[in-house]
Parts: sequence; structure tokens; C-alpha cells
Amino acid sequence: MQAKESDLAFLTRLWRREGISWYFTHEIEYGAPIHTLHLVDKNDAWKANPAGLVRFNRADATEPNDTIFAWEAYRELAPGTIYAASHDYQTAGVKQLDATPSQDQGEHGKALAATLTQYWYDSPHIAENADHYEQVMQRRQLAVSQGAKHFAGQSVVRAFVGGAGTVFSMVGHPEIDRHSAEERRFVLTHVETRVRNSLLPNSPGKGKFEIEEDSPIVNRFECVRASTHIVPMWDASCVPSVGPISARVVGNGEVDVDEQGRICVQFLFARRDDHRDSGASGTPRDSARVRVAQPWADAQSGTAFWPRVGSEVLVLFMQNDPDKPIVVANMFDARHAPVQFASAGNLPDNAPLYGIRSKEIGGSGYGELQFDDTTAQTKTKLSSEHGKTQLNQGWIGHPRDKGASEKRGEGFELRTDLSGAIRAARGMLLSADARNNASGRVLDRAELTGQLELALSIAKRLSELSSTHDAYETDTGPQEKLTNGIREWADDGGVAAIGVTAPDGIAMSSPANVLTVAGGHVESVAAQDANISAGRRILMRAAQGLSAFAKAGMKLMVGSGDLTIQAHQGKGEIGTSERLHIYSLEKLVLEAPELELRTNGAVIKIANGKIVQSSTGEHRIESSGFQAVTGGGGTADLPNMPTSSMKTDERFKVVGPDGKPHVGLAHKVIDDVGGVRDQGKLAADGTHALIADDSEIRPIKFVPVD
Repeated sequence: MQAKESDLAFLTRLWRREGISWYFTHEIEYGAPIHTLHLVDKNDAWKANPAGLVRFNRADATEPNDTIFAWEAYRELAPGTIYAASHDYQTAGVKQLDATPSQDQGEHGKALAATLTQYWYDSPHIAENADHYEQVMQRRQLAVSQGAKHFAGQSVVRAFVGGAGTVFSMVGHPEIDRHSAEERRFVLTHVETRVRNSLLPNSPGKGKFEIEEDSPIVNRFECVRASTHIVPMWDASCVPSVGPISARVVGNGEVDVDEQGRICVQFLFARRDDHRDSGASGTPRDSARVRVAQPWADAQSGTAFWPRVGSEVLVLFMQNDPDKPIVVANMFDARHAPVQFASAGNLPDNAPLYGIRSKEIGGSGYGELQFDDTTAQTKTKLSSEHGKTQLNQGWIGHPRDKGASEKRGEGFELRTDLSGAIRAARGMLLSADARNNASGRVLDRAELTGQLELALSIAKRLSELSSTHDAYETDTGPQEKLTNGIREWADDGGVAAIGVTAPDGIAMSSPANVLTVAGGHVESVAAQDANISAGRRILMRAAQGLSAFAKAGMKLMVGSGDLTIQAHQGKGEIGTSERLHIYSLEKLVLEAPELELRTNGAVIKIANGKIVQSSTGEHRIESSGFQAVTGGGGTADLPNMPTSSMKTDERFKVVGPDGKPHVGLAHKVIDDVGGVRDQGKLAADGTHALIADDSEIRPIKFVPVD
């Protein structure tokens, strides 16, 4: 980019960087002056000087040809090594090159040059690729070699006027004539011509400049041998120092970046009249892709803030090189007002709000990270406008407008108008137990484990009592395993369980259904009372038995309606250790195909139309009268008892981490006593086949086999 420099300075800077030589020729064509610029990157491109072969001789008017009358050779000590380096972000490395100039500086000169190194630390990505940088380095090597030996002279050769960049040969010099014809050929690199006019001294119009030579024209010139490569020396001081400059992001769509996150910009100084097609077109043609500085940039990690098309950016230049721009900041302007958090309020009223707000491509949605530093109302908010999904922390209020906000609460709020999930693979603790000022550890749960251990001890003791009274022993193993698992949580978790604890109670509510499911046991333990109330019915079902035990009394009351107790496929038993009182306020009916009343020493059997009474002692009937008539009878009115069996679908599906079923996997399904319940290969959907009846329902284990 041309910056703060003339056209000549700009072009020569580029030519020097690439090692391209240049010179001008001047001619008169059809009476008009013609100036021609020549660019040279080959040593055989120099044209012959019209003087051709020039003699080294005195410059007398009697000489038939123009001559060179003064000649000298001079040397400059060149460094023994040249070194260059350039950081290339395309390869994430520093390209380093070194070379040794090929000039002969003599024994002592070589020894001294070996102590000197010329070092260029070039601008980043100075070359297109490694081969290009090698080429640049080769040109610099030639430039250093060229500067080691020069020749200078004076002549009256008129053909040397304007002859820089042309080749001549010289003869007649005692030292030069000792060399081959090729080494007597020289390229003019600098020519200074002084011409004396024909005016008399002190004549009007005579110039101030006078020369002492008798000849009306004298050249002072510099040259090198024609075999020497003429390459301009790179000088970093020719690069203009450019300060920060504004630019406008251009591109296709709202965000236009390439695979490296680079953007295109239009520099605001570019006039559309001068750069209609590129430079001021408002399209990606206005610049090469420009890197964007980020607060953090690492290997596929860091920050990603891509300036949007149309926004104003601040451009700096690496090592002040106008050819190496980099975008360092975005800036607000009249078309891009400062951030408006939650689409409310403006500056300066909302100055305590800091953070980041994005913008949906092609829409009005956004996400934001907001820090509210208002006195006594500090808040942090992470949100997405999609579904009004928000995590609010601290002092929570409605969007701040004109510096004010209506309070909604304090603490934290995680909310969304859509669905949500909280997932923890190594355990989750939901606790209302205080740890003020962020004290304690993340999974502090002493209150929870204390309650769980109390519940386990209650369950174990009541299980022992229940077993003692033949009311089934409670299997407290799963409860104990879960309690131990939660107790043994480390800082990074452990068993994948959820613990919920609150010192003042836990309430669950739904106007619809509440469903509790356990693949194992459902344990419910209360240190005091457990109350169950239902506005309609309480229905309990059990596949393999129902046991109710109370240590200190049990009541089963029916306020209205019937009381029915039946065993459809088994026996029934009612017993007490003391008096059993069965009564009815209306009628007591005992019905059975066979009825037997039995006490110590006496039995009454009633069955098949007969009554048999027997006793070991006195059999006495007290009655006001006794009448025997002809035979009678009765029929028991008994209900029909239904029978049933329960079959369960024990199939399950085996899938991999990707959710795809394992097809054809050989396996066995074994129950807890070692019985093989199923074996074979999994079906196409990853399932196995197993149907069990109520006598076979047991814990099972799936075992792959070879």
C-alpha cells in the first residue's frame, strides 16, 4: 500500500524489496521528449552504449575520439554472512535464511568480513512462500557482492550522457588491459554530467556553476564490471512509518471471513473515482484478506470476534510496514451505536453495564454475557434470545433502562421458554443447606448423609421387628448401597446418583400426574410419620406379596361402603395373641363348604349336611325348649374366586455408545441363582427374547459369549 510517499518512493521501495533494478532512458521522437522506464532482473539485459570501445587517454581537443581521462577502483568491506528472518503466520514459524556473498575481498578482507553479519528481520510474511523468500535472499546476496567493488572515472564521452544502464568497453589502461576482454566491459551505474556554456565570463545569463576543465562537457561516472549483477540494496529505512488508520469492513453477507478468520477492508482514504473496481468498490476486491487480532488465539481455541461487514475497524501495520496491515479493534460510529444490553436503555445512563452482545445473522436475535456493576445491584447474566434462555446471578431484575431496573429476586435463576436438562454423569447434589460465603466443598452433604444413615438404621430395625413377627424381612441392601455410594462421593463425584436435601422441607407438586419409577427398590423412610392421602382412591398392587407391619397397633377402617378381604389362590389367617372379637351390628354370616369350630377338648364339624360335635368333657345344651323335626338343610352362597398369572416382558435392547443396536451378538441371560433364562443372538434391533411368569421374576444378568 502506498502511504505517505511519492509514486517514485513507493515503486522503488517495492523494486528494492524484490531486488529489481531500474533506470530511465531519454529520447527525442518526432520532436517530442520520450522518457522510458526500464526494469531489470537479468544481468544480460543491459544495452550497449553508443560509444562502444572507449580509450583511456588524455582529454585534448586534438583527440579524434572521446576518452576517459581519470579512472580509479575502490572497494567496500562486505559482510562475510548475510542473514534474514521473517515470521510467517501461514506456517506458524520463523523462516530463517543465511548466505555467504561470493566476492573476493583478499585474505585480510575475508578474515575481517568473517566477523561481520548483516541481519534483516523482515516484516511478517514478507514473501509469498519459501521459494519466493529464497529468491529475495539471493537478490540481496548479489546486492552485497555488487557493493564490494566499484569503479569511478571521469570522461569527455558524450555518449555517456544519460547512459546509466549501458555497457562500454575500455582499453588503454595499464591495469585494465591485463584482464580479459569480458572483464574490460563495464555497466554505467551513475553518470553526472557537467556542461560548460559558450557565454563569456560575467556575461548576462551565465549560470552560477562553472567548471575548471577545458572541455565543454565532462562526465563523472561510476560503473561495475558487466559480469557483476546489479541489484539494489534493500534498506528498511525506505519503508514509511504509518500510524493507526480507520477502515470499513467489506464482504458478502453480514460476516465474511476465510478459513483463517481474515476479512477484507476498504480504507477510507480510497476515492471511488480512483478505485471504482477495487479499493473503493465496497466489495471483497478492495483489499487482500487481512488478519484480525484476537484477545486470545490458540490451536482451535481462543476468542472469535469477527468484525461484521459495514463496521469500522482500526488497522495497524506490523513493523510499521504499510504492506502488512492487521485489524486490532472494532469501533462504534454513527451507524453502529454502542451495545444495548437486553434491547433496553442507552449510554450514559447504563454505563455500569459491561459485557458482550452478539447479533443473529439475518435476524434480530442475540446472545449476551452481561456484567452489571450498579452499586448494591451487581449481576451477571448469560442469555440467548432464543426461547429467552437465561442464567441470571446475583441481584436479578428486569432489563435496566435509564439506569434503573425493577427487582425480580436475588441469587440465581436458570430459565427458558423451551425445554431444559441438567445432567451430571458422576452424581448430582441439589441442596438448600447453607454454605455461606462459598465455604465448604462443592459436594458437601453432611446433612444429606446424616438423614440417609438415620433412614437406613430405621429401616433395618423395623425389618428385624417385621421378620420377628413373620411379616417379611425388608431387603435393605439396595438402600444401604445407595447411602454408601452418596457418602463416598469424592470431589469429582462417584456413583451416578442424585441427592436432594433441604433443612426446611422438600415440596413436589403437579396439577396433573406425578410418576415415580425404580428399576430396583423404592424406599420411603420417615423418622416420624408417613402420611398418604388421596382425594379418591389409594390402589396398591404387588406381584409377589404385600406385607404390612406395625409395631404398636394397626387400624383398617371403612367409613362407608363394603370391606372385602379375599385370597383367591391361597389360604387366609386372622390371629391375635389376645382376645379376637368379630362382630356385626346387623348379621354375622360364616359360609364355607365345611365349617369347623375347634377349642381345647371340643370340636364341632359342619359339612355335607351333617353336624358332628365331640368333646372330652360334659356336653350340655341349655334351652327353654328343644324340638326335633324332620331333616332340613342349607346351601353356602360363595363367590367365584378368579385365577390369574402374570407374565412380564423381560426383553431389553443392547446398543453401543453411538446408539446403534448390536446385531447378532451371541449372549446368555442368567438369573441370580445361575439359571439360564435365555441364550442365542440378538435380533436386528438389538433385543433378545424373554417372557417370564410370576414364578420366574428374578434379577437377571446379560452376559456376552464368544
